[in-house]
Amino acid sequence: MKKLLHLFVAGLFILSSCGGDSHSSEDVNQINDVSDFDDNQEEIQNEFSTQNPLYLYVAAFTGLNLRSEPSTSGSVLGRIEYGNYVELIESTGISFESNGFQGEWIEVSYEDQKGFLFDGFLLPVEAPGFNPAATLPEYFNEQLYPIDHEIYQKNINNTGNDQADWVTINEEDFEIQEESDYKRSRREFAGGFIFYEEIGWEYHAYKGFFPDMTLQQGFLMARAMYPKFYSGEDCFLDLSTLPYPRENQSVNKDDIMCEYDIEVGKDEKARAFIYIGNSMTGYTGIRISEVEGGVEIKNFFAL
Repeated sequence: MKKLLHLFVAGLFILSSCGGDSHSSEDVNQINDVSDFDDNQEEIQNEFSTQNPLYLYVAAFTGLNLRSEPSTSGSVLGRIEYGNYVELIESTGISFESNGFQGEWIEVSYEDQKGFLFDGFLLPVEAPGFNPAATLPEYFNEQLYPIDHEIYQKNINNTGNDQADWVTINEEDFEIQEESDYKRSRREFAGGFIFYEEIGWEYHAYKGFFPDMTLQQGFLMARAMYPKFYSGEDCFLDLSTLPYPRENQSVNKDDIMCEYDIEVGKDEKARAFIYIGNSMTGYTGIRISEVEGGVEIKNFFAL
């Protein structure tokens, strides 16, 4: 999958293959050469700062109808498939809700047509790859630009203070040696995105930070990355059809070992989160959390 540039700053949407400047495969290879990172970082960030907040990406698996009016009673002008982009013209202020997702009708331009879409199923960044889905590490590695070297760190405290808790270590020391070890790698991507790989004793997790994104948009990203979320060989939850969760619930698939718990709440800092997990078949789950400046999506599992 071709790597694309992305940035979202208060509704900033990156024009990838939408008629704007794009990088050739030769450019991508050059930027991926670690020896050229320092030379390219400033150039990449300068390019982001000149983009306009115009583009939104469809994250509904069955696509969205482009309508003549800001209502489901408006005639269908066409269908916009998953992953395609639209250009925002203006918001209408008309609220709407579908399958638990809340938002409003917006006027957009799609190819040579203008019409209205419900924005509850739109993302401010490119949607993850579909069929097969791009998981968290695949999304960062295949659809975003790294702008810094990977940093390896070890947790020495557990206060919740990122600067105080983590110290930098050498790559060869990244392997878990004892039960108390908890380590991670950290890498920044253009546009303010950050990817973490976390490992502990019989524990593994991938975590991505998405700047300026809402919890609802984070849930859209998570279900696009894990449309069928497995916790065992024959046990999965179909996230692709799961309504946006607004209260705690359990989903049982006719098997006591295949029951998923969905928790909606706030952490000790009053930040909203959504947790989806199955403790019956092993420690595995997805957590979407509001954090300072955006949301984090975390997929964790026991080894």
